[in-house]
Order: sequence, then structure tokens, then C-alpha cells
Amino acid sequence: MKPATRASLLPLLGLLAAPNAMADTFDITAPISAVTLYRDGGAVVTRRATVSLPAGNHTLEIDGLTRDLDEGFGVRARFIENNSSIAQVHLREKFSDAVVSDAQAALASQIAALESENGGDRASIEAINIQLRFVEKLGSSTGDKIAATASSTDAIFDAMQKSLAFVRTNSAELISERRALETAVSKRTDRITALRRQLNQTGETRTSENQVSLNINSAGAGQTTLELSYMVNDAEWSVETEADLNSDTGEVKTRLYALVSQQSGEDWNSVPLKLSTSSPSRNISHYKPLPEYLNLQDPRNRPLPMQTRKLASEAAFDTEEIVVTGSRIRYDQTRFDAAFSIDNSTTVDADGSVERFLVEQTLTNANVILRATPRISPEAYVYADATLTEFPYLRTPSVSLTRDGTYVGNAIWPDLKPDTVLELPFGSLERVSIETVTLPSEDGDSGIFNKRMNREEKKQFRITNGNDAAVTMEIFGLLPNSMNEDLKVERLRGSTAPTETDIGGQPGVIMWRKTLAPGEAWEINHWYKVSFPENKQLVRQ
Repeated sequence: MKPATRASLLPLLGLLAAPNAMADTFDITAPISAVTLYRDGGAVVTRRATVSLPAGNHTLEIDGLTRDLDEGFGVRARFIENNSSIAQVHLREKFSDAVVSDAQAALASQIAALESENGGDRASIEAINIQLRFVEKLGSSTGDKIAATASSTDAIFDAMQKSLAFVRTNSAELISERRALETAVSKRTDRITALRRQLNQTGETRTSENQVSLNINSAGAGQTTLELSYMVNDAEWSVETEADLNSDTGEVKTRLYALVSQQSGEDWNSVPLKLSTSSPSRNISHYKPLPEYLNLQDPRNRPLPMQTRKLASEAAFDTEEIVVTGSRIRYDQTRFDAAFSIDNSTTVDADGSVERFLVEQTLTNANVILRATPRISPEAYVYADATLTEFPYLRTPSVSLTRDGTYVGNAIWPDLKPDTVLELPFGSLERVSIETVTLPSEDGDSGIFNKRMNREEKKQFRITNGNDAAVTMEIFGLLPNSMNEDLKVERLRGSTAPTETDIGGQPGVIMWRKTLAPGEAWEINHWYKVSFPENKQLVRQ
């Protein structure tokens, strides 16, 4: 800290009003003291400085701040343990005197364009994450809606079926699109790093930095602590998960790693680092929907009288606090937000290089089950049904899978919710054979006066356990739902009764479960009949 010779009108007025007060400009050095990094991008950087000030009105100037400041967040300053007040915060850009060559200008332009593209793609990734959360919510609630409107009209049924189709087709497309965007951002970031190295090797550049100027009023002489915070955009962290399943013991070992990188223009040297699982968003409130009305029509296409119903009240929600401690990492969860805190000092350079930190690991006992849906795929997939306790909530993490010491591949897991039974997939298993056979059906009509058409569906699933150990199998199928009282759906005699029905609240989704000994074969008869009036047409929706 050193006093300067400059003075403004405001400090002079302060001197006139208080003869014992001083009015000076002080150059302050405020090193970075902490960083909070957000999962989908952006970091809040905090700087601190201990300042000894005389009483009066003064100006504090802090140089060396990066240009990568988020204008929406701005620069925020406060005094700790002192009654001094801040009247004005002024941010300005300062340039060096070095000359920029045409080659340097071209490189800088390429870097700026790539950074702009990265910003757009990161916004698109956040939008996809919002859509995926909507799709997941839609998929979990659609079954309840269909069940609640089972006696309603074809129009309502059609709307629900379209919602289900949306869930089935769009989840995979959205995840694929997100992966493509993340790959593009990663490649672009590597290109930016290479261009910056090239820029530094071409000679001196006319660099710039930000300077913060604070107009303050110190009530009395003494020492105080100044805290300054701002947000930088070109910084991010992501979760990398490793999971290992021991199928003999049923143990699942899960490790969470944080991949941290930043190109904010300033190194984070030996600072406490907090990795927040939250994501700052420009959308901070929900949109209230307008009323929607459904009506019925009689056979002559005349609308029936409108009826209204009362809306159900929103369900209340509870929150809880989970604290997981370790030698280096602490996980803290408040009512709405959560973060990993790396207790020891951490260094992350501003060159885009990726730092990898182990932030959590757990060993959980699981129930190993093989699951298959023959109408979609003849493959059986290994699942570990486990409950993760004292574990952070994570949305659709990307996981590197190992099963019995063998690498299986990378995949997207379901949301990791603590204290909830999770069905964690661990890849396909080739030593289980699943064959689907279509048997002859007996279609035709029945009745004399009110003739009805009959349509039969006969599928036989043949499962053989080729493993040396017993396995528990769950086979999934579908039984169509009737949305019309004249359309009947019934299982045929000789069909295999399902173990469970309406799986996950989805009407018509059925499951057969059995433990198969080594070499044992299992036949499932999935037979049903659909009947309807002869003068009607069967439509699959």
C-alpha cells in the first residue's frame, strides 16, 4: 500500500469538513483468496486485502484484474470488521503500450471467434439439460395421467401417447446432441489453447487488464479487511465417475472425480476451491401456464356442455442436510445448493489444462439383476440395484464402467439420488441367450348379431443362462391399454402370468422375474387377444 499524490474534489470537501481527516488515493494489492466454480461454467473469484486507512474519504485502486469479467455479475466489494462504507465502484480497462502486429491481431480475432462459439454451445448445452429434466419429469408423470384418464376420450389418449413417444425418441436425441456439443467445445478449447501459445510466441502483444477503483468513507483510522468478488466465464468443472461392480459379492465401488479447467486470464495459485453442483441461470422464475380446456363431441360432432374440475394443490417438499467428510474434500448441502470444498490450497493455471481431483468415493452392497426387453433387443443387461447413502445428488453423470475388473465402456447413468434405490446399468452380457419366436395366431370374428373382430398376438421368449453361476432375470414386455369400452384386451389361456404389472407407474408395462440356474432355459408365453366391433377400425397410437 502506498499513498499517491492525486486528489479529487470529494476528498477535498472531506478535508474541509473534517480537519483531522485525510483524502488520498491508495494502490492496493488484493490476491485471490477463494474461488467458487460452477458445474456448467463460470466461477466467482474472491480477493482479499488488509488495509490500514486514516479517517476520511479515500480512493482505493486494485490493478491486475482479468478482462474475463461477467458484466451481469459486476464487481462487488465490502469491508469486513469495520464500519467503513463504499460509495462507488468503478471498473475500467487499462492497456499496455506494446504494439500489436497484423499477425497477432489475426490470431486474437480467431481466439475471440472461437470463444464466442464456445459461449453459444455452452448455452445450448444448458438448454438441453433443461429439456432433459423436462423429458424425465414428463416420462415419470405421463403414466399417472393415462391411468387417471383411462375412461376419457381418444383425444386425451392421443395426447398422452404423443407425450410418451416424445419421451422415447427425444431422450436419446438430446443426449446425443449434448455429447456432440460437448465434444465441439472441447476441441475448440484445445484450439484456443494452441492459438494462445502461438500468440505469445509471435512477439509482444498489447495486453489489457481491468482496474477497480473504490470511493470509500472511513469513519475512523484503523486496519480493515477489504473483500472483492467478481465472476469469470471461461472456467468450468465437470464430473467424471468411475464405477466397478463385483458380481460375486454384489459390491459397487463408485468414485467421483472433478475435472477443473479455466482460461480466465489469471492463475489460481494456492487458493481454497469450492466446486458447486449448481448452475447460474438467466432464467430465474417459471412461466405461469394459461388455462387449457378439453371438451367432448357427440356422434353428430356437436360439443357437449363444458365441465370444470378443481385443481389439485401442489405437494410440499422436504429438504435435508448431508455432510460427508474426508481428508481433503468436504461435501456440504444446504436446502437448495451443494458444493465440494477442497480444504487444502489448490492451484489451477489459466492455460486450459485439466486438473483432476477425487472428490468422493463409496462402497455399496447391491443386488445384481439381468434385465432385457426382447421386443427391442435380444441382449441382456447387467444392473446393480443399490442405495447410495451420504452421497451427493448428481444429474445424469457420465460413467466409466468396470465389471469384475474388465472395462465395459462409458455410459450415462440415471440421476444419482441419495437414499433411493437406483438401478445402475453395467453393460450387456453375452452369455445369456434371448430368442423371440412368433407363434401362429387365430384371428377371426365372433358373434352373430353384434359381430366382433379378434386379433391375437403370440410371442414366446426363450431365455437360456449360459453362465457358470445362477442369475436373476427380469424380462419386460407390453400389454396394450384399451381406451374405449368397446375394445377389450385380455391375456390368452396358456400365457405366462407376469410377476409385476404397470412398472414405474406406466400402464401396460409388465415384467417376468426368475432366477435361472447355470444352463437353465426359460420360456415365457406373451399371448393376448384384442377384440372390437366389426364396424370399427383398430388404431395403434
